[in-house]
Amino acid sequence: MVRRKRRKPSMYKRRVTPPLMMQQKIRVSQRWSIKMSAILDDNTGLEYQLPRHQKCACHLLNLISTVDATAAGGAANETYKRLSRSAFAKCHALWNKTSRSTMAHETVERECKLQFLRPNQTRWSSLFLAVERIVRIHREQGEQAIRNVCTALKIKMFNPAENWFLVEYAAVMKPVAMALNILQGESSVHMGLLLPTLYQLRDKLKKLESTCKMCTPLVHALQQGIQKRFGDVMKEPELIAAAILLPRFRTSWTTEENILNAVFCSAFLV
Repeated sequence: MVRRKRRKPSMYKRRVTPPLMMQQKIRVSQRWSIKMSAILDDNTGLEYQLPRHQKCACHLLNLISTVDATAAGGAANETYKRLSRSAFAKCHALWNKTSRSTMAHETVERECKLQFLRPNQTRWSSLFLAVERIVRIHREQGEQAIRNVCTALKIKMFNPAENWFLVEYAAVMKPVAMALNILQGESSVHMGLLLPTLYQLRDKLKKLESTCKMCTPLVHALQQGIQKRFGDVMKEPELIAAAILLPRFRTSWTTEENILNAVFCSAFLV
């Protein structure tokens, strides 16, 4: 009879129980915490600081275009409120009908030579693009093309005041959409682009004050939104210096001497 030799228990094999695993994790965490505390408490004269938190400029512009723009339809602006509601109600009826029916799609293609764009909830600029498409069709194909589509789909036609409101709305929101596209770009995006883009947007809105008749409250609401959300950002020396250091801008994006002097003063203080 052959006897099998009993194997000696390996000293490296050890059953790992949940309490033992917990103890090992505690030891590792304590070891790392000691190392990190030793580094942070080391009096070497070096300071450990995180960069200053910067809010997303694209998100702030979206808030200006959606949340702050609604202030234009307040109680003090009844004409704008009435025109805005009636014009956008007809726009949404047109977008819904043309996107749900094949016959409606063919009717729009035959009469307008272009299709209407339907806005979505995720991107604000889609609303601007949809309104701009209606304005473009009205300008290129004439009022009769949209009237034929509305008659075929049994939708109320835009009156002249509503047509002019949509034209002004597209003109006012176009600089905002262009600024948003610049800041959302995937190439040639620098920190120095922020302030020149904001200052140019503010200047364009200021010029629109004298030309707009129906959308003046919208212009004022956008201006107040820019000041509320970007007022402090537009005075930060780091962002001003970043814009000046870009060769394409230098100091051409602003004529305010106090803004430029703030950078030079902060540089001397450092």
